[in-house]
Amino acid sequence: MDLSTIENALIVLTLINIAILCVAAMVFNQNCKLQIQIKYLWLAIDVLEELKKRKQEAA
Repeated sequence: MDLSTIENALIVLTLINIAILCVAAMVFNQNCKLQIQIKYLWLAIDVLEELKKRKQEAA
């Protein structure tokens, strides 16, 4: 089976597009994980501030 130059170019472009989509999906996944970690970080900060406030009220 002999492919023409245009068919070869289309195959290469398709593979490049698939690679770009994979990279975009990985970046999106990392960004979602980062947002979740930031959310938990803010929750932890709120808890620490509440504990600090309780200590100051008890003193």
